[in-house]
Amino acid sequence: MIQIYKSRSLPRINTLESVELTGTLDAIELAALIIATYGAILSTILAIYKFLEDRKRLKVEVSPSLVASGSGVQKALDLICSNLGKRPITIISYGITLPNKRNIFFFNRSPQALPCTLSDGQCCILSTSWGEIAETVADEGYKDSVELAGYFVDATGRRYYGKKIRFIIEE
Repeated sequence: MIQIYKSRSLPRINTLESVELTGTLDAIELAALIIATYGAILSTILAIYKFLEDRKRLKVEVSPSLVASGSGVQKALDLICSNLGKRPITIISYGITLPNKRNIFFFNRSPQALPCTLSDGQCCILSTSWGEIAETVADEGYKDSVELAGYFVDATGRRYYGKKIRFIIEE
């Protein structure tokens, strides 16, 4: 039940009249309802899109690679991060996580140094010797193979993890 005021002045208690709605809308009311609903849905979608666009997004990968050196070609392990967002991100730390949740820190053998600031679309590649990681993983008690996940830490302390890869320990 809806109460409608008879006069345009401030309502008084004795000027109220009760009216029941019949459930029908005329063409103008229907058009206004459709436009209002469309506007509400569109503004919600745009707000979500803007929120997702402005957040920090970092893609982390661990990848095997080959490095040419004076003594030939050596196997290496690269830790790669790419800024997929619109905001710059300052990377201050990195590492590899083992299945037991322990972290491995390795000496970076690539020319890029930390901290580094990645703007939209830029990437950072850190590299280390395959044997160095294999030795550290073996010291942790793992044999044959293990799943490793790389991570990077930004200046606010947030960690960005990558997908796990199967790392084969070679003696």
